[in-house]
Amino acid sequence: MVILGLCGLLVPDFSVGDSLVYAEIVDAQGASLVLDEALARELSAVAQRGGIRAFASDALVATPAAKSALAERYDAQVVDMESFVLARSLQAAGVTCGVLRVASDGAADELPDLSAALDPSGDLNGPRAARAFVRRPLAGARLAFNALRALRALERVVQRLLD
Repeated sequence: MVILGLCGLLVPDFSVGDSLVYAEIVDAQGASLVLDEALARELSAVAQRGGIRAFASDALVATPAAKSALAERYDAQVVDMESFVLARSLQAAGVTCGVLRVASDGAADELPDLSAALDPSGDLNGPRAARAFVRRPLAGARLAFNALRALRALERVVQRLLD
């Protein structure tokens, strides 16, 4: 099973649109999931970089300072909000899994504060998100542009996986 999606960069070593294969995911409580090495090697054949250590966040990481602090504290290169929970559940069920993500925001990118727009299940409230974008129009435009760029890159990676 392959978990696909987008991630945020915590370090400046990569660029928006880079495809990255996780080796390990850590969370704020100190739990760590090591992902299947053989599957990671296979995924790395279509990605730009493997061996990634990811941090599992339960909130959007919006500022460069917060990203840098997480990178240092958890020795992580990227952040996402879904992979840890999915991979842990799959591993508990005995399913081999790997994670391939595409970077959608850079370590130096300031994002709109969408914390009020996300409900506890992670669903986005459209009107609240729109207000966050209006408050920070340049950050919102950058986020939208980079997300589209990352989604196009993800589409190309998936096509390479299927070929």
